[in-house]
Amino acid sequence: MLELDENLKPNQVKYLKTLEEILRTLQQFPRRYLFIGSGTKLQFAEPQQAINEVINYLNPKESEPILIIFGGDTADSKRPDLGYLVQQVKAQLRATVQVLSVQSWPEYCPFVDYIFKYPRTFCEQSKRELWGGLQNGAPVAATHYYLNNLVQKMLTALICVGGGEIAKQELAYVIKQGTLKHHYIRAEVRYHRTASLYGPAYDWYTQLEPSSLSPVTNPKP
Repeated sequence: MLELDENLKPNQVKYLKTLEEILRTLQQFPRRYLFIGSGTKLQFAEPQQAINEVINYLNPKESEPILIIFGGDTADSKRPDLGYLVQQVKAQLRATVQVLSVQSWPEYCPFVDYIFKYPRTFCEQSKRELWGGLQNGAPVAATHYYLNNLVQKMLTALICVGGGEIAKQELAYVIKQGTLKHHYIRAEVRYHRTASLYGPAYDWYTQLEPSSLSPVTNPKP
């Protein structure tokens, strides 16, 4: 979890308490996207470029409200990661977009419209808190909820922008299941934890055989 910007203040949002409430909320929107990608450890080297590519892909229309689901990353222009990207996409598309945050902590950003707060999850071996991804092949923490099979069937697509280890695991899980379409956007990371310019998700994704990329909404970068 990222630390909150000191200027962020609580905002009135609607809390969703069950999977059924998440599904009913999804039904209210013609287009529903799950956003995953680079978090605070990687961030975006060129955030505006990533934002523009997301908006170009969404190709929004005023008559089609969009719901964006993400894992609750805090928006901070000084540390531009997925939370900042979601904030800016909503700001630029204005009333067209609403946001659902799936998270385990109480604080949230003002641009969030819905919150699903799940119980904190810890690794059995290391005892460290888990934010998402897979453990022993099964989705954990936020991933357990926003990549639930019923949720996947209702989503329009998963959008992965850059991405570290958690995003890589989530993207691999979606591709393996073959239920949900995905769209990958290459985005250079600010902090290169390896020799890669674009992060672990990109490195893994570009090694896939084309036959394994179905269903997919874009070619390999």
